[in-house]
Amino acid sequence: MMILSRAAATCGSISLLVLVAALASCNPERTQANDVARDNAERQALIDAMKHHPALNGDQNATGKPIDVPTTVPPKAPESSGHHDHHDQPAPKPQS
Repeated sequence: MMILSRAAATCGSISLLVLVAALASCNPERTQANDVARDNAERQALIDAMKHHPALNGDQNATGKPIDVPTTVPPKAPESSGHHDHHDQPAPKPQS
């Protein structure tokens, strides 16, 4: 009796797995359409949030402090030579 119930359970599990796989692969166009619709809805929600954000509507208190972005290039370190030597890698072979 124990062997029959295991065999029946295994058979049921396999058939359920095949059924789920078949249903999942049935309609890829609908899944892609849902993904596109979801992406469009997210994009529109972000655009609406930007349009109604207080900082973009003239409320200067809604903005944070400005980000400090340096406009100059820092000097090179004194020990750097300006180019990279890769001694641990073999030289490329010339192509003929």
